[in-house]
Amino acid sequence: MKNNWIALVLFLGFFQISYGQMDQYRAKRKLSGITAEWHRLILPDLIFQYLNDGLSDLRIYGITENKDTVEASYLLERKEDELTTESIDFKMINQSKTSDGFYYTFELNDETEVNEIKMNFSESNFDLRLNLEGSQDQKSWFTIEEDYRVLAIENEMTNYRFTDLVFPVSKFMYYRILVKSKTDPGMMSASVSMNKTLSGNYRNFEVTSTQISDDKKTKETLIDIDLKDLVPISKIRIWTSSPFDFYRPVTLKYLSDSVKSEKGWIYTYETLTSGILSSIENNIYSF
Repeated sequence: MKNNWIALVLFLGFFQISYGQMDQYRAKRKLSGITAEWHRLILPDLIFQYLNDGLSDLRIYGITENKDTVEASYLLERKEDELTTESIDFKMINQSKTSDGFYYTFELNDETEVNEIKMNFSESNFDLRLNLEGSQDQKSWFTIEEDYRVLAIENEMTNYRFTDLVFPVSKFMYYRILVKSKTDPGMMSASVSMNKTLSGNYRNFEVTSTQISDDKKTKETLIDIDLKDLVPISKIRIWTSSPFDFYRPVTLKYLSDSVKSEKGWIYTYETLTSGILSSIENNIYSF
């Protein structure tokens, strides 16, 4: 499990920090080493058990030289990942078929870096393997991805598509996709882009216990996860060890309330996010 580091920017001016007269708060901490007008602090993990969900009850006070109490301003900043996507102009110049499958060739308007091709197929159910190659002159082709898997499942129970071809940053004028299929997959459209991620600051939190149970009536697997402390969570990744391909809907919930009754504890859970747990994706869930 991961959470965002939350950076605290303090406006302290010429104050000396003191909490002697702030008895109405549940927790206090002295700030020392004040040397400049602005400071950046990482909120410690233990502080979150005293704060509300929106962190709006956090206060910073200073004592002036005249012994006046002044409330200092601050900004809360979550250091999350920043994703930028640049669409790349291109045109599809060739569609052909051989005994190996169906070929689709793209020509970029300018030679630039790309790392993703989103594809749209007319078929609603398929499980295909792709090869991606790049070339500068359409004579010499270089393999970028081989045996890449794309998948679509559509029925009364679910509607799932994974058709994004993600690959290492490449710089060619021409790209060629081989869809290994005996029947025409029906590629209707595609888009080429360059995605860049500025990584945020994350901390891993220790899972103290994990309990797994199966509900035979609903045919669901329930996984209860406990953390050591009450901390803000914004990202969860699930690792699996199944040797088989799988695709399952998943819902992530948190314990929002509990009431003790004559029959024991009654727990209330609220949904964080829902998604798909599969053998072909990274299974990272952000909220």
